[in-house]
Parts: sequence; structure tokens; C-alpha cells
Amino acid sequence: MRDLITTYRRANAILQKLNSSNKEWVFLVEGKSDKVFFGKFVIPKCFQISICDGNSNLQQIASILKERSFTKYLGVIDSDFRKLDGDEIDDNQIFQTDFHDIEISIFESQALADVLNKYFSSKSCQIMRTV
Repeated sequence: MRDLITTYRRANAILQKLNSSNKEWVFLVEGKSDKVFFGKFVIPKCFQISICDGNSNLQQIASILKERSFTKYLGVIDSDFRKLDGDEIDDNQIFQTDFHDIEISIFESQALADVLNKYFSSKSCQIMRTV
């Protein structure tokens, strides 16, 4: 059933939902887990987070929004294999993760160790970053 939903229908739905809310900006993400993750970092009264079901859909939806002169959007896509393939994103409002996906970005940063150290703060459980 999802295959029948075109990117134009998704873009229409995004704009209709935005018009019915008091939000000004659209934050485009690839999937449900991205919405949960990034939902913790955006101001809910300003941003509508929209799931695009994949990076190619996200890029197409962003292109449709731009065609319709709607420029108040940001998007985040996983890097996947783009860096290896030399596949550049030509939209300066779409950002890609530093690593393969957001989960690997978290593991590669100090963030995971900081969270674990907060909840497991005894010296025997302290997580040390060796980088």
C-alpha cells in the first residue's frame, strides 16, 4: 500500500498538515526511529517532523517543496555509502550524518559514554573513552 503513495502526495500531506498547525518549519527525516531521535532536539511548537520513508523520498519531497516555493524545511539523511560512492547532496538544507547512519554517529561520539556514565556512575561501571 505504501508503494502507491507518491512523493507528490507526501509533499501535499506535509503542506496541508503544516497549514492546519501553527508550525512554520518542516523537518524531514528518513524513518520512524529518526523521528523519535530528532524529536528530542527540535522545538515542537516550531517544527513539524515528517517521515519520508527513505532518503530518496526525502530528497524528492524536498525538491517538490522547493518547486512550490516552500523553503522552510530542513532534512537529515543517513550518509550510507554516499561518501564512498561520491554521491553528493546538492541541497544545502539537507544534511547527512557523519557516519553510515545516526546510530553509528552516536557510537563514534562521546554521547553514548556520557549517557552510560550518568546512569552507571560507580567506579566499577565507569565507561572510559579510549580515543
